[in-house]
Amino acid sequence: MAIQALHRLEHLEKQNKLKFTGSGQGLREIRAVLMACQWVEDFEHLKSETGKLNRPLDFRCGPKEEAMVRWCVNTIAGLSRRFRKGPGSSLLLGLDCALGTILTVQHLETNLNLCRVESSLGKFTIVTNMEVKQGGVLPLVVLPPQEVGGVMSEAMFVWGPVTSLADVDWAQVEGKV
Repeated sequence: MAIQALHRLEHLEKQNKLKFTGSGQGLREIRAVLMACQWVEDFEHLKSETGKLNRPLDFRCGPKEEAMVRWCVNTIAGLSRRFRKGPGSSLLLGLDCALGTILTVQHLETNLNLCRVESSLGKFTIVTNMEVKQGGVLPLVVLPPQEVGGVMSEAMFVWGPVTSLADVDWAQVEGKV
């Protein structure tokens, strides 16, 4: 997933819709680390290499690209944190997963719900067809932003209300995402 995020950033940069600024990492340095990790099977070595991606990425882009750039940057920067969780589900290593508390719910005309959600990973806009309530706590997976019902959705609820991520059957979730 991190390599996919890198490709999306490179594409936006080639289209002049994204410009890296400041003293943060550039795409060349990120590509070198990700390519070095691509064929490595030693888990401890992967954790060490991806730790090099923790420096900030400073960028400028237009409002339309902001959600996609934010997803790409967070996916790449979060790689080290996800590897520290240990070997396990490829979904858990490739994507950011968290419990999200629903702050607001707005019912859309298209039988969808527009939710503003807060989690340990930040605040997200989620468009869902699930019946949800303000204050509900649901597991979410942060995905590449997609326009759903005319609104940019940044994540997806993957299970009903739970008290812990351990309550989620991740094997079933992998088939849905």
